[in-house]
Amino acid sequence: MKRLGVLIPPSNTMMETELNHWAPPSVTMHYHRLYRDSVPQITRKSLMTMIERLEESASLLAMAQVDLMVFGCTSASILEGSGWDQKISQRIEAATGIPAIATGTAMVEALRSRGIQKVALATPYPDDVTQLEATFLENNGFSVVGLGCLGIIDSYGIPVTPLEKVYQRAMQVELIKRGLKAEHEHEIKVYYRGAEVGIYSADLFVEDVVIVELKIAKTYNNQDEPQLLNELKATGIKVGLLVNFGRDEVQYKRMVF
Repeated sequence: MKRLGVLIPPSNTMMETELNHWAPPSVTMHYHRLYRDSVPQITRKSLMTMIERLEESASLLAMAQVDLMVFGCTSASILEGSGWDQKISQRIEAATGIPAIATGTAMVEALRSRGIQKVALATPYPDDVTQLEATFLENNGFSVVGLGCLGIIDSYGIPVTPLEKVYQRAMQVELIKRGLKAEHEHEIKVYYRGAEVGIYSADLFVEDVVIVELKIAKTYNNQDEPQLLNELKATGIKVGLLVNFGRDEVQYKRMVF
C-alpha cells in the first residue's frame, strides 16, 4: 500500500472528492492545505502566498509518512514560467526528504507521454493567469493553438460553475482553433414588430450567422427545439445548432428558421 500526499489550496473543495474517487485500491490519499491569505481570489499575489510558506505546509503533510508529495495547484505551479514547477518540487523535497511533483510538471509530462504538441487551453481562471499558463506550456515546447477562460476570480466560484459554461468555453476554443469566429455569451438584440424589446445571450455565436445552444443532459429533449426556434425568430438569425454533451456520443440538431 502506497501513500500519496497532496498539498491543496485552502479554498479547494473538490480535489479530495475527485482524487479519492480515482485513486487505485493500492493507494491511500492524504491531504494538507497550503497557507494562503484570507481573500481566496485567483490573483498572482494571492497565489504566491501559498509558495511563501511552502516548507511549513509540506513538513506537516510529511508527518503522514507519505511516499510521494504532490503540489496540487496548477495555477500557482506555473506563475514564474518554465522551471518554476520544478523549483517548487525541489523545495518540498529539501524540506521533507520525500519525492515531490507539481501539477504543472505532471501536466507537461502527461502531454509529452501522449505525443501531444498542439494544445487548446481552456481554464476557469482570469485572463492574466490563463495567459501565464499558456506561456508556461509554450516555454515547455508546446504550441497553444486555442485559448479561453471563464474569468473566475473567486476561488469558491470554480466548483459551483455550471457545467454548461465549461463546455461553452471549450467549444469556443475548438472553433477558434479551426479559424472560426466564435463569441461566448454574445448579446443579440431581440425585436418584436420592428421594436427592440430586449437582449438575448447566446451560448455561442459563430461567424455572426449561427446560434449554438449547449446542453448537458442524459437524454435529448425535444422541448429544447421550440425554444431554439423562438430564439432564431426573435433575433432574426436564420441558423441554429442544438448540441447535447450529456451522452457518450455528442448529439446535435441543426435548425433553420
